[in-house]
Amino acid sequence: MGTGRTDNKAPITRPKKSTSERTRRVNTHKKRLSALGISDEALVHMNPKEMRELLRKPALLKTA
Repeated sequence: MGTGRTDNKAPITRPKKSTSERTRRVNTHKKRLSALGISDEALVHMNPKEMRELLRKPALLKTA
């Protein structure tokens, strides 16, 4: 059995996410959350997934 195209595919249809873009996106999320009133100390302990969950409904953050 040889190695076919399935094992040797390059990301042609969709490009890979680069580290610099991911870092830029996380920094943007931090700035948005701090503008909404989240403390910087709380942001340090958050992971990117938690930040995205909070940014999905920013109107709830302003009331809380």
